[in-house]
Amino acid sequence: MSSVIGRDVHDDHIRNEAAAGIAAALGRRWSLGADHGPGLGTAIDHEDGRALRITLTRRSSTPYLTIRGVMPAGAQGLEPPSITARADRGERIALDVRRKLLPAYGAALEAARSHLADIDRLKAQREEAAGRLVAALPASRCSEDQRDDSVTVRSHLRLPASTPEGATNARVVARVGADGTTADIRAARLPVDIAAEIMRIIGRSAAARPCSLRSGERVATHPQVG
Repeated sequence: MSSVIGRDVHDDHIRNEAAAGIAAALGRRWSLGADHGPGLGTAIDHEDGRALRITLTRRSSTPYLTIRGVMPAGAQGLEPPSITARADRGERIALDVRRKLLPAYGAALEAARSHLADIDRLKAQREEAAGRLVAALPASRCSEDQRDDSVTVRSHLRLPASTPEGATNARVVARVGADGTTADIRAARLPVDIAAEIMRIIGRSAAARPCSLRSGERVATHPQVG
């Protein structure tokens, strides 16, 4: 047990010494950051917010260093670029970081920031669309599904209807898609006159925006009465 602890302490020393040397070689705007332990590694931080992490692993007792770029929070699924080298390569590791890792890391950061900007834009579109539906539906409430980034608006309404009670308990559910431009609507127990008005609105919109039919489709016609 003592030999394992001794090797862990030695590995921490190798990792931190390497991080300090790389930070110094990269220039004054880089500095040695916190030691987050063997799993998360030692940080090297840049003034502009960029950061590198150095971890150490052993292959047949030989220590290897892996240096990887730290990606912004929320950039899940985007693999950070990294390089791996024997710990005894000294100053050559810093050269590889400058020549290979930093350019790849810069490109990955730009892609991640663009991706996060798209996420924020789509979220704003969803929230605006859901807000319009909430404003149109009394007594409605919103919920967000993080599995597919949709927003659902639900409302239970007491509506006048031609029933013995003179009213019906209607339910409307609208699910706004991830891009905030479309919504799936389900309604139950709507009075027929309200349902007909909804269909007329859809029909007028469809008439204003004609589309081509796929092969084999036919245009529905109104049934003739009398």
